[in-house]
Amino acid sequence: MGKCLIDSSIYPVMNEHELLTDEKLVYIYLVICPNRKMHGLFEINMLEVAYMTGLNKDRVHQIFVALQNHSLIAYSNRLVFVPIIPQIDNFIGRIQKEGLD
Repeated sequence: MGKCLIDSSIYPVMNEHELLTDEKLVYIYLVICPNRKMHGLFEINMLEVAYMTGLNKDRVHQIFVALQNHSLIAYSNRLVFVPIIPQIDNFIGRIQKEGLD
């Protein structure tokens, strides 16, 4: 498994929305999953998310709905948009450019 930097700015966002522990887990997975793209829009299967997080598919569906209600993601027909990803990728790019990696 590869390494991934996580911009710590996602933690206050999760706390602000008072996400449950499993909701945080799925949100972090969506932010760092291998399928994600720099612009934050990518295709993902709920079964994959369920498998990778250890949650059942029904709970993952409920979490997607909850995250969407909090405006943390938009999901439709296997397409997910995570608006914070472009901000995070910009942060990681700045670190690598400045040689802080």
